[in-house]
Amino acid sequence: MNDDANLVKLGQIFDGFAEFVEDPSEGELPQQRILPYLFGNRHQHDLGMIDSSAAEITVTVGGKDYAIKQSPGLLTSARAGGTTGAAVWRTTSLLAEWFVSSDNPLFKSGLLDETCTLLELGAGVAGLLPLVVAPQIKTYHATDQSYALKLLQENISANSTSKKRNTKSPNHADVRLSSLDWELDDVNHFLSSHDLSDGLDLIVASDCVYNYHLIEPLTNICAAICRHRGRNLRPTLCLIAQQVREPNVFEEWLTAFSQHFHVWRFTDSTLGAALGIQSGYY
Repeated sequence: MNDDANLVKLGQIFDGFAEFVEDPSEGELPQQRILPYLFGNRHQHDLGMIDSSAAEITVTVGGKDYAIKQSPGLLTSARAGGTTGAAVWRTTSLLAEWFVSSDNPLFKSGLLDETCTLLELGAGVAGLLPLVVAPQIKTYHATDQSYALKLLQENISANSTSKKRNTKSPNHADVRLSSLDWELDDVNHFLSSHDLSDGLDLIVASDCVYNYHLIEPLTNICAAICRHRGRNLRPTLCLIAQQVREPNVFEEWLTAFSQHFHVWRFTDSTLGAALGIQSGYY
């Protein structure tokens, strides 16, 4: 997808805060810790939603409270195509907190900055990541199936009133919402119709690996998007954050993903105390 020099340069940057995953198909999954840009929770007493029964919850990120609406009714409905995006997942709030840290390695290393374009897969209704990341970059594309977009827009609009330190005000951040079905939509058409013919700087997927059925679609859409990156541009990065509920599902996904991508995992020191090994989040 991109020349070897770009890959070597990226590897040198990653060496400062991540570990290269040689071959996930060889060996075990020790304590569910074979993770590319990833955090997972080994405590499996719940599914990972903050409060699935509440119509509205408050989530604190970076010292700021966000009032987030959910749809418990939709979550428990029998809608074809899934309803998991109707609630706020704990992994997303942890990832948002990690993004706003002054020590965030992606911003500190220059891999992300105000010139970058990001696309989130399976954004759900929360809007936490667009709210905290979009003010720090050029454009944030939040995508999901159409059922989630109305409430996602409401949550972003309702929480986009105050200014963040050293960034654009959230209500002036460029956040674009789009429907994108990993299995049904044509990636080429999606990218060209959203002025993304040169590809993206970063793809983010938070808590999107939770059953075997999703492994192939998620892997394929990430690979298809990355193939659109201009050859003279830095390769597109994929950031996958995941709660590990079923290690076998995660390990199978990681093996499939590694057939298309060079994979690194963040070190515990990079994740910080809230996400390190002692906390149960990786």
